Amino acid sequence: MGIWIPPSGGIGPRQTNITAADRNGTTITTSGTAHTKGAYSAGQLIATADQDTYGLTVVVDDVAVANTNTRYLLDIGVGASGSERTLIENLNVGFAGGAGTDDRPKSWFFPVFIPQGERLSARGQALAVSDIAEVGVYLHQSAAGYGMEVPTLWEGLGISTAASQGTNVTPASGSFGSWTTILDPITKDYKWWHVGYGASTDTTIATGGTTVVQIGIGDTSAAVTTIGEWLFYSGQTEIITGPFPSEPVYWPINADTVNGVFARLASFETEVRDVAVYAAE
Repeated sequence: MGIWIPPSGGIGPRQTNITAADRNGTTITTSGTAHTKGAYSAGQLIATADQDTYGLTVVVDDVAVANTNTRYLLDIGVGASGSERTLIENLNVGFAGGAGTDDRPKSWFFPVFIPQGERLSARGQALAVSDIAEVGVYLHQSAAGYGMEVPTLWEGLGISTAASQGTNVTPASGSFGSWTTILDPITKDYKWWHVGYGASTDTTIATGGTTVVQIGIGDTSAAVTTIGEWLFYSGQTEIITGPFPSEPVYWPINADTVNGVFARLASFETEVRDVAVYAAE
């Protein structure tokens, strides 16, 4: 039985770790070993959720560095220190803008249930041996769209934890490139979908560019139904910002009737990029 947004749902209130002193949120530092997750215990975001939470906004910045590849995957978890369970796994936060350069963060909204009294924390891994991300969170303790089912876990699909990135996808310039397989076969009846987007191995991202990320489902890459699309911007000093809109897509599928999940890109360039898909039952 799923968890549903209550009839009293509206836009607020919101609990956050953003303060007057820490306006970018909490600093999450990776483990000191490339492509290896740090510990949740060192990355507390919120000590105690004041109320049951039905949606979470995650805002990440201060990752991007000029002329540098800043691949970074972030987990969001709940639970007491040492007993955390993951809510959102391998969020592709690499190349998010830095407050000291051009403050253009990456930001997502995830419908997700966090019980009252739970502790919220984060951990990360990156290409760099030791890297940081500034993580701000907003707990939506009631939410718009009442009557929609709320998941308890968002899985990362098409993730290479050995490289701290998503699946490589090649765009076309001014048109969509080919559909690339993110997951095949599908083994779960997913309902919610979201995306992450990074620069793969590039260290010289072109300025002023836009990229449309589409995800789809189908039997093969030649027979795909598009189920959602999001826009990302890239700019100087190797910054990527997005997705726009920040919300996910609700598109229930039956694993018995669909073989795979696919992604394709339309861009202002043809550089290889990486895409991560986030799915929830």
